[in-house]
Amino acid sequence: MHLSPSASANARTFLEHSARPLERALFHHHFDHASVATVLAELAAVRNPDGGFSLEPDVQSPVSSVLGTTVAFQILARLGVGAEEPLVRDGVRFLEATFDAATGVWPIVPPAVVAAPHAPWWDGADDSVTFALRWSGFRHNPRAEVIGHLLHWRAAVAPAFIDRVLAAFGWPDPVPGSQLEMHDLLCWVRLAQSPGLDPATRTRVVQRLAPLVDTGVSRDPAAWEKYGLTPLSVVKSPDSPLATVLGEAAIAANLDWLITRQGDDGAWRPTWNWGGRFPEAWQRSERVWSGMLTLDALLVLRAFGRW
Repeated sequence: MHLSPSASANARTFLEHSARPLERALFHHHFDHASVATVLAELAAVRNPDGGFSLEPDVQSPVSSVLGTTVAFQILARLGVGAEEPLVRDGVRFLEATFDAATGVWPIVPPAVVAAPHAPWWDGADDSVTFALRWSGFRHNPRAEVIGHLLHWRAAVAPAFIDRVLAAFGWPDPVPGSQLEMHDLLCWVRLAQSPGLDPATRTRVVQRLAPLVDTGVSRDPAAWEKYGLTPLSVVKSPDSPLATVLGEAAIAANLDWLITRQGDDGAWRPTWNWGGRFPEAWQRSERVWSGMLTLDALLVLRAFGRW
């Protein structure tokens, strides 16, 4: 199954007319050869003075968060920018400032997020002890992903700082544990895919993640209709180091399913909601998520030759 010309045209129309400027710029860069500078300009427009970002749609506070900053870093990594890029350097400074040296972790979001509309799973963010327990003490999410970004742009990081961070993480032999919550697992997957890893470390990380991915990712199409990990949550392209873990059949079936999930308006929409909380804010969040998910779907389908 392939995405039809009319379906791709509908996706383009949705992104051009309904997505936020950042996703529009990314779409035109990835599919119309627009310059990297157009995307960097949109990212610069939403960067906060502290160098961080608030790019998590389920948190509508303008305050910078490590979570929101990792979203920006995912975009910057895909653009292929170097450590000299000011957005990278400013983001690294934010990460250095928000690192908790006493515990060796980054809080995923700051307490201020509860003052603005937010998804119910962010309730209690101002209760640091309870919130840290709920999110695994931040040992994995966002720390594993953040370390991948710091290694990628190591030239922008103070050497003493990254040495302290890596030591707290158990580097060069990090162990994810015997099981991971889905968001924790995704952070480890992003670490495994970081260009900053040396081949030997990448091999060790992938070997330790393989059984967790095998058991944590559903191959049942019925389960894909609900919020959870699908094969394409983990494997975004054929050259993913974890592609062989899930197998060609599961990935092919998930690609077929992804194509069928496109709406009549050309968008792919989230499989979750806020349960009736902040209805107007959720409408805004859903539209942002739809732009992000639509762009991601097109990139994945192209990577696998389905478009």
